[in-house]
Amino acid sequence: MACSLKRPTLAAPFLKMAFLVGLVGGVSCCRLPEARAERVLFDFEQDFDVAKLESRDATPSLSRASAGTSLRLATGHGQQWPGVTLKAPSGRWDLAAFDHLTLDVRNRGKSRVEVFCRMDTPEEDGGRVFFQESLALEPGNKGVLRVKFRRRLP
Repeated sequence: MACSLKRPTLAAPFLKMAFLVGLVGGVSCCRLPEARAERVLFDFEQDFDVAKLESRDATPSLSRASAGTSLRLATGHGQQWPGVTLKAPSGRWDLAAFDHLTLDVRNRGKSRVEVFCRMDTPEEDGGRVFFQESLALEPGNKGVLRVKFRRRLP
């Protein structure tokens, strides 16, 4: 399987992606409706080092084209959840002002693929909370994978 990811935006210690062929551009987070701002968490145009990614049955690479640079993942079938983990460069992000994460994805493979994105965040009590969504893509198609942050009431 192959997929690409571009401009992912995020608000947590790390992001796990599975069955990803290409992230087109980067990862970004969007603020709560009243602010409508965006924060880019990863920009593959800059000094992004694929060697620092935590990979599981996946081979990451950067793909440069006239439209920009994307993270490309070629995954195998040796694990149930092949993919990569993108960690916050400084250990964590404060994404309290954001309500979701978006990833622009494209299926560069020859088969239908389901792209999963999971965002993990530690809780104050030492537990862990995660948010996960998926997007199915036919060969050659692209889309936006949106992971909504579901917050607990105080």
